[in-house]
Amino acid sequence: MIFDTMNNLMITTTTIVHRLFLILLMDNAILCLLVVWMNWSVHFLVEILIGYKWQMTMTDRPAK
Repeated sequence: MIFDTMNNLMITTTTIVHRLFLILLMDNAILCLLVVWMNWSVHFLVEILIGYKWQMTMTDRPAK
């Protein structure tokens, strides 16, 4: 009887832990995607700005 209750407790705790872990994992995955997207967008913007500036400096120079 005690063993059965212990087993049930173990099963419930493991399921709860698994659920929490899955939820955390999903949240972390979303966070990771957000971070990656933010980094990529920032990098993209920086690249555009640098490219634009570089183009401007190149065009500003008189052609020899």
